[in-house]
Amino acid sequence: MRERGVLVSLVISSSLLPVALGVAVNVATGGTLPGPLSPLTALAWPVVGVLTITTAALAVVQSRPVPREPGTRPAPADLPLPAAGLAGRDDELSRLRVLVAGGVRAIAITGQAGVGKSALALRLAADVGGRFPDGHLFTDFGAGRTTADLLAWFLTGLGEPVNAALTEDQLLRQYRAALAGRRVLVLLDDAPGTEAVRPLLPTAPECLAIVASRRPLAGLDEAVHFPVPALTAGAAVNLLAAIVGAERVSRDPAGAEALVQACGSLPLAVRIAGARLAHRPGWSITHLAERLADERSRLDELRAGDLAVRSSFQETYDDLPEADRQAFRRLGIVPAATTGSPGRSFGVATAAAALGAPGRDAEAALERLVDSGLLESSGPGRYRMHDLLRLFATECMTAGERADTLDRLIDHYVTLVDDDELAGERDALLALLDRAVDDGRRESAWRLWKATRRSATLHADYRFRVAAAGRAVRAADDPRRHTDALWELGRATDLVGGAVQAHAMLSEALDRWAGEDADRYLLLCHLASASDHLGRLDEAAEHASAARAGFAGLGDVEGEAHALTKLGSIALRTGRAPEAVSLAEQAVALRRPRRDEPDSELAWSLLELGTALLDTGSPEAAGAAFEEALAHQRAHRNTRGEGRTLRALGWLADVNGRPADALAHYEEAVRVLATMGPTVDYGLAHESVGDSRLTLGDPEGAEDAYRKAVDIFVTVANPVRLGIGLLKQAAAQVELGRLRAAGEAEQRAAGILAGVDIAEVRAARDRLAAARRSRPASA
Repeated sequence: MRERGVLVSLVISSSLLPVALGVAVNVATGGTLPGPLSPLTALAWPVVGVLTITTAALAVVQSRPVPREPGTRPAPADLPLPAAGLAGRDDELSRLRVLVAGGVRAIAITGQAGVGKSALALRLAADVGGRFPDGHLFTDFGAGRTTADLLAWFLTGLGEPVNAALTEDQLLRQYRAALAGRRVLVLLDDAPGTEAVRPLLPTAPECLAIVASRRPLAGLDEAVHFPVPALTAGAAVNLLAAIVGAERVSRDPAGAEALVQACGSLPLAVRIAGARLAHRPGWSITHLAERLADERSRLDELRAGDLAVRSSFQETYDDLPEADRQAFRRLGIVPAATTGSPGRSFGVATAAAALGAPGRDAEAALERLVDSGLLESSGPGRYRMHDLLRLFATECMTAGERADTLDRLIDHYVTLVDDDELAGERDALLALLDRAVDDGRRESAWRLWKATRRSATLHADYRFRVAAAGRAVRAADDPRRHTDALWELGRATDLVGGAVQAHAMLSEALDRWAGEDADRYLLLCHLASASDHLGRLDEAAEHASAARAGFAGLGDVEGEAHALTKLGSIALRTGRAPEAVSLAEQAVALRRPRRDEPDSELAWSLLELGTALLDTGSPEAAGAAFEEALAHQRAHRNTRGEGRTLRALGWLADVNGRPADALAHYEEAVRVLATMGPTVDYGLAHESVGDSRLTLGDPEGAEDAYRKAVDIFVTVANPVRLGIGLLKQAAAQVELGRLRAAGEAEQRAAGILAGVDIAEVRAARDRLAAARRSRPASA
């Protein structure tokens, strides 16, 4: 009774002291006391000091477990030791402590296998255990004991006699009676479900239950639910450092990043990898990361002592009914995309295709797997499978299941490739192509590529075209298909700016091509473009002229218009603007009568015509051509064409003496083309912004825009554009007085542009020379 009296006194004191301290601080900082007490105002600061020390001392006393009287019931201490460190979970642990301090009586910590639920629960129990002096109970459901067994176990720990003849209900009543009036912490690890947990939850208000489970325990209304998210990559690296030492990680940061990426930032996997490294001081982190890079053996590598990622997954998998196990296996090869939610996920329709089930049945299976902790629900109708779980799922698959699932998925995507919603499914398509090629299902891979090629061309998705064509080259199983895929790879590479590689691939494809047909002449046009982008304008004209003659001989009007448009562009770049106008007018005349609806191909010819007209001093006619081209490009949602035409409207505004309008057009082109990622056109848009800012007297803004353009040209490996960009950047740097940087940029450009003599290069050199001449002699 003495301890209970002490406790009451402490509670009353802890309530009154903050009030008294608040009054004292108020008076000390200018507040007033009632009239009779005003003489005590001078004592305010000394009182603040005394009360502050008293409050701190009381907090220390309250944090200590209350001593027990001799002869009272035993206080069980069943908690295992927590992990030495819990790197990356400081935020979660802090929020859990707040919940406990707020009087929460049950917390359900949930998450997938290996995410660190048990470690977090144990650390929380250790941190708050002092609040529960009457004992700490622990059980791991993985031992397979019944509820009656666990109740008897807990009763024994609480010092209660247990009669073996008692029923489960009788044991439950005894358990609750034993906890009444006591402050006990109960930790339930690896809980299989709500029904198993509920009887073990204390009903006494002074007790706390902490439950860790792979299942969401949605029906456990008595608990506050606390889902444990995956670690961030940075937190996973910190966890690795806590195991192997920060110095070791600091010596090999790239290896550490690669290792945690291979582990999917799953704490169990990172701990196992860290344990292996800790016992192998001669291994570098990079060495283990390289061993983990091979997906076929990754789960074998993630084993240390009695810890293994595979066995952690296996327990959950074995608990599933066969129908759900089959669904889990098949979902292992469903490719993840970036649509619908943060991260990589897939939707119900894709899952239904893989499972060969109606959408409603597939969604039900997906939700059951979420409840089992083998899938994550990443948003409405979207699901995610951890990479290591994916490897485990495919490992469990039979060859027949894999082949059947791949074919179902390919059939599904072939029907979707023209759907606008597919834009976020590009990564999924590439993964599916990889799997089909790796499994030797070349015909299926080729069928999928042909379908995606049409869609990617329609949506001007050039980087996807490059990636998909590279896989098509691997899938091609005869010479004609190989040449076709090589041609597409070269064309797409040229469109993103890789003119050197594109020229080599297109040249090889032309050498392989058999026969004189329309496809050969179109290939010649594409090779002409690559030659043009490399500054080989005579070669480009030769290829385009041959293509024009070939198309004319076949009576192919569209093909001839394509070649004429290319020839007009080359004529303009070689200073023959009147000839460029004539060639572009012929191309427009051939294309305009074809149809009344918007026409993206006509738009390209109109763009070339407008550019040539502008160069010959006909800005009004040029503007009409540009506006018509822009309407066609926007109607077809041709991002590249829209961006180019916006730049052309910027040139027109410059010619008409409206530099501010020109800058607005260029900046809009930057915004439009940014959606395509690094391409030559995106770099050129930044370059145009730089030109405009330099004209407007903003060399700082110009230098920044040119720097962005140069970075893009480096990325896409386009040497001619890079050299021109460097010359323009040097001109801005001269105007800013950064002469050393300008000299370095000019020297770099000279090496790149050696032997290249085209109008744009000459104009960039002239502008740099003019900038130097305009600087004061003393500068």
